[in-house]
Amino acid sequence: MKTAPLTPPLTVASEGWLGDRLRQFDEMVRGEAVAAKVLAARELAEATSTQQGVLDLIGYLRDANPDGDWSTYQRLVQRVGDAPDEVVAMFGLGGEWAASGAAERGAGIALQLACAQVFDGSDAVVSAWADPASLESATGFLDEVGDGVRIVLSTAYARTQEFLAPVDGLIAYRGVGSCHVDADGRPSLLPLSSWSLNPAVAAEFPFTLGRSRARRLLMAFVPRSRVFGVPQTGFASLGEQEIAVITARGVEDRVLVFESPPTDALGISQSACWAAARSEPPAGLTSVE
Repeated sequence: MKTAPLTPPLTVASEGWLGDRLRQFDEMVRGEAVAAKVLAARELAEATSTQQGVLDLIGYLRDANPDGDWSTYQRLVQRVGDAPDEVVAMFGLGGEWAASGAAERGAGIALQLACAQVFDGSDAVVSAWADPASLESATGFLDEVGDGVRIVLSTAYARTQEFLAPVDGLIAYRGVGSCHVDADGRPSLLPLSSWSLNPAVAAEFPFTLGRSRARRLLMAFVPRSRVFGVPQTGFASLGEQEIAVITARGVEDRVLVFESPPTDALGISQSACWAAARSEPPAGLTSVE
């Protein structure tokens, strides 16, 4: 159920399972992040691009080019191989939802709003964070081709759930500024939020975004049903060992909050986080770093 809450992790989950598969995926694409995203985009395009709503979406992204990046996405896809419109469209959507796209770009905000619709999440955080002009652009985007966006999101989610079927959930980390989690460990999240299997990567997120200098690290068990995307299925970065997590309306998420990232001899590590959360790392911890 998508209403299962994020919780502080109590036992080792399946980050080792996914970590092994991320390493295999990395070897397959020879460490090339663009190739990984293009491969996921091709598979998503194949699964969706015969449906009229998605065809309308592809045409809108190409012809209206709402954020002016169609030619950039086309060149990136061409680095890997042929660049049919449906693959360029899926590649572009896969990178729009995160970072500044969630607050400043029409397509990115539209994806966030559509995620709230499809997965019954709240769009309150989107409205609070988004640039007003971009929010208006996103609303127009969904008025034009919202059906196609929702088909793509539903299909991507179904592919992820099938891929993760062997596991119950994952332990993941998110670096945030001071305003994104309250004193009781309740995080403030967009309908779609970025988490990493690697705490060292997650700890750098606030700095990469150039926003709050407060460095808090969140650690949570993410139920499988709340995982929208992994690198193999799209909407997540291989280089960041990223998973995309959906919110759930009316569900009280709680996470572990570290005021500064725990370190050990390896630096910021899973073992250090577990040692800070418990007296010692549990048996069976498998590093994904």
